[in-house]
Amino acid sequence: MFLLFNVLIFAGLGNSLIKHLVHRPRPTVDRLVNASSYSFPSGHSITAMLLWGSTIILLSGLLRQHPLWKKSLIGILSVWIVLIGLSRIYVGVHYPSDVVAGWTLGFVLLTLSQWFLTRHGDDLS
Repeated sequence: MFLLFNVLIFAGLGNSLIKHLVHRPRPTVDRLVNASSYSFPSGHSITAMLLWGSTIILLSGLLRQHPLWKKSLIGILSVWIVLIGLSRIYVGVHYPSDVVAGWTLGFVLLTLSQWFLTRHGDDLS
């Protein structure tokens, strides 16, 4: 439920709502890929932060007894989150501020959902 809520509700619906409220056009450079809708915030950056951040949180508990595996998981997935955001700037469909806003919003929502899960997780079972 934690993963589905973060990805479907926060990343999917939340990102779409913010894009339609802000209405920021995409960069006017030659793009390597086509992109529609608005630019702010980067949906790929929000989704990467929420999907892979949720994965880090969920698997970290399972890897508590294996600190090397846990650190490796966190390192690899963190780099992956950063690369996804940077790739959106590289292909010309986002401004750097779109990506930073996506990461930040994703991190805040991830933190809130993790707080809720740790506070009320037993009540949801």
